[in-house]
Amino acid sequence: MASNEPPLKPTHLEPSPLGTKEYWDSLYETEITNYSADASDVGTIWFNDSSAEDKVLQFLEEKIVNEGILGNGDGASEGKDWKAAMSFLDLGTGNGHFLLRLRGVVGDSDDEEDDDEGEEEGWGGRMLGVDYSKKGIEFARRIAASSTKSKNRSKEGKGLPREVEFLHWGLLMRFL
Repeated sequence: MASNEPPLKPTHLEPSPLGTKEYWDSLYETEITNYSADASDVGTIWFNDSSAEDKVLQFLEEKIVNEGILGNGDGASEGKDWKAAMSFLDLGTGNGHFLLRLRGVVGDSDDEEDDDEGEEEGWGGRMLGVDYSKKGIEFARRIAASSTKSKNRSKEGKGLPREVEFLHWGLLMRFL
């Protein structure tokens, strides 16, 4: 039997402040202020308590570099070649920390020191972080500029890391 009443909206889909552009603009305004006072404060690193960035980096290293899952079967495209050429697009990049980790210009948030001994080379292809929050992109660019300058000083003569790009864009931006 069909009912003429509209279906009830599930409670797990109730609106959240996290779904609003205003929330993110306000958050990144605060994080920019904090970063200006203390450049070691790169803001929130999402899912840091579960080591999500580390797990993704480990997965990429294991599957793409070590196992060569994207290789063409002849072994020629496996290993470091993929790591040097792989491109990444990060939608909802926020402060851009994940792309900067991939590039190798920042360590994880638990790193006390920024020494280069034993440090692995970062991923070398194009990296583009996209976010609909102008403040988030501004924050990401500030962190990237500061981190890259620091990393460049420590890598003199070793080849500098390629820039990570950040773009303010959103699918529904003209409606926001």
